[in-house]
Amino acid sequence: MKQGHYSQRGWLVCKRALAMMILLVFFSGVILSGVYATGGDDVTSRENILIIHSYNQGFSWTDALHQGITENLSDTNYTIYTEYLDAYRDTPLDQNTIEKIKHYATKDIAAIVVTDNTAFELILSLKDEYFPDVPVLFAGVNGGLPLELPFNDIKGILQNVDYEAFFVWLGTAMPQIKDLLICGADTTTTRGTYEQMVAAYDNMADDQRSFNLHLIKIEDYDQQLEEIAGYDKASTALYTAGSFGVLNHDQYTNMLSANSNLPTFCGVSTSITNQVIGGFVVSPYEHGRIIGEDILALSASRSIESIPIIKEPVQQKIFNYYGMKAFNLPEERLPPNNIIINKPQSNYVLTLNQVILISFIMILMAVIISALLIIMTIRKKSHLALANANGELYRRKMELEQKSEKLQISQDELTRNVSLLMNANQKISYLFGLQPVNRCSQ
Repeated sequence: MKQGHYSQRGWLVCKRALAMMILLVFFSGVILSGVYATGGDDVTSRENILIIHSYNQGFSWTDALHQGITENLSDTNYTIYTEYLDAYRDTPLDQNTIEKIKHYATKDIAAIVVTDNTAFELILSLKDEYFPDVPVLFAGVNGGLPLELPFNDIKGILQNVDYEAFFVWLGTAMPQIKDLLICGADTTTTRGTYEQMVAAYDNMADDQRSFNLHLIKIEDYDQQLEEIAGYDKASTALYTAGSFGVLNHDQYTNMLSANSNLPTFCGVSTSITNQVIGGFVVSPYEHGRIIGEDILALSASRSIESIPIIKEPVQQKIFNYYGMKAFNLPEERLPPNNIIINKPQSNYVLTLNQVILISFIMILMAVIISALLIIMTIRKKSHLALANANGELYRRKMELEQKSEKLQISQDELTRNVSLLMNANQKISYLFGLQPVNRCSQ
């Protein structure tokens, strides 16, 4: 009976546990569905931004542009779609990539961002049919714009450098330069850069033209080096105007500088490596940041028509310490507001943080030394007091030992006197014929 009773009771417990599990799963499902529903609302409330880069991910120029564009676009407000055309390696462009970009027309795209000429030209060809009402922002476009843009909702920043100011500075800082070779492949970027440089050169006064411009756009790299070698090494400088085949602008600039061993200038901050001098350059991060601000402005209901196209140079004057050192360009010849990169820190020049750190360490050491001196003084006094106490203890010990010796002598004397007394008492008893009395037993 007991076994059956326990079996029935266990079955009831199992049924109750199962019912509780079902209820728990049900309520968990309700809660999770609410969470996902809320998340879905968040996703639909985000703005979709499509970024089309002309070049591949991993190229420093493209990565810096992308960082500047997206840095202040929070995930809670924007969904970013990014496509890379990889124009250096895919010529013509991969058709699958183009079809993928066309497919974004089915999404609710709030704005399109294109970087560099290839992506810019692609969106111009697709916009009318696939993105007629989507505003477009561009960066990294050089060589100027078409005389008349077919759309009034395309705005951005041109990759312009103040070549005239650069030429004037170069003629003053390095007067030995008589030939400036504009180098690159026969690309839109190289041709556009050269045209801008020629226009700036022609705009200079005759007495400012201290050197001649030459375009070197031979497609074979070895032949290009041979062409460069035909100029006087002591009076020739290079300017890289674009990429070269599968080499991006940074790789080409670095290789050309190393192989020619000539002063090499460029118009892009990411290309300043090794012994490349640098010059008046564009920062892709700064240009990307400007486009990111334009996206935020559009989100804040600013009209695309009110956003200007920035044609004036947004540049920095960045110079590489190692390139300056290699070609004897002293700091005092640099233009105002220059930035020198890769300069080793002097052993005798301390930064504010280093001064603060050294001061803190010295103060800390002074506190520690003071504490140690105080501790040593206290210990010295303690040792002296302990020594005095030990001396006093030893003196008293000696006095006690002396008193103990005197007491022992007195005790021995007393014992001897008691013995004499007892002997005398015994003798007296014999004399009078009496038994000696044991006083101790009384």
